[in-house]
Amino acid sequence: MEAVYGHGVRCAAVLQKLAKVGGGLEHGLVFASHLGDPRVSFQVVFPVVLVLFSPTLGHAVLRCAIISEWLNLVFKWFLFGERPYWWIFESGFYSYKDPEVQQFSVTCETGPGSPSGHCMVTAAVMWVMVPSLENYVYKLCRSRWMARTFTWGPALLLLMAVGISRVFILAHFPHQVIAGLVTGTCLGWLLRREKLTQGWGVRAYSIASLSLICIALAFQYCLLALGLDLHWSMRLAQHWCARKEWVHLITTPLSSLMRDSGACCGLGLAQHMFGALRPTRGGPLLHAACAVLILLALHLLDSLKIPSDPLLLFYAFIFLKNTALPMVVMGIFHFFI
Repeated sequence: MEAVYGHGVRCAAVLQKLAKVGGGLEHGLVFASHLGDPRVSFQVVFPVVLVLFSPTLGHAVLRCAIISEWLNLVFKWFLFGERPYWWIFESGFYSYKDPEVQQFSVTCETGPGSPSGHCMVTAAVMWVMVPSLENYVYKLCRSRWMARTFTWGPALLLLMAVGISRVFILAHFPHQVIAGLVTGTCLGWLLRREKLTQGWGVRAYSIASLSLICIALAFQYCLLALGLDLHWSMRLAQHWCARKEWVHLITTPLSSLMRDSGACCGLGLAQHMFGALRPTRGGPLLHAACAVLILLALHLLDSLKIPSDPLLLFYAFIFLKNTALPMVVMGIFHFFI
């Protein structure tokens, strides 16, 4: 396995050298990593798709993001994958000279590295979303080739950019990126095929939200009972990150768990408060204005400061913020559309 890790670091070194030669390519790859953040699926893709295309598709996107990120959390606890930015120093693989690579502000994620959550969640959401967008574009242009080109083309380019960016910033090894893409694609295909959770009410969503927490914590407890240290990655991140301010609690596995559980609970509450999905009304300008307003509201919600101490309060606020997210989106949508 050491040879695989060493090859991954060499790939990152080559990418970083090419990016320096390419001028602004470095900033583009860092931006691509931001685009692949699972939070983007919650805070941007879900509301935009719901308002501009279809409420049903928007809900499917959010459900897919919740399920895929939760499964990614369980996989990471089970697989215990290293991350390049700390493995370089911890492994002893480089006896004489460390490789010439650098860290970035988005490098120092705190959870285990396998599989890549950015790639897994993005691939799953794309597989659920893009086929519906393809049908929508086909109705406009009546050309299946053009519809596939203008939907699957950008989607595949985005997945490639996210995968490359995760290796480039030393957040993942190439095999972790590939594992995330393959797992996310399979999961997205399954969720789209089975159409899971359609027709659920607030009670079912509440039970699902509680189940996400209980199953994950029970799994964590079993690992702890076996003598496994689940906080090893956090300690390594704090020790080997180039700048301490680049280590954020929002990247911890428990933050992901609270985000998923909160969004699941909020989706059920939003459906209960604002009723069943209905066909949209109004013209494209009204829909665009509504989408902009929702994104501004979610930006304000996300910008609320969360106290990092005590940790229990921090995770409670993460849960509450993400419970409010679907309610804000659907509340504004039902008011304007």
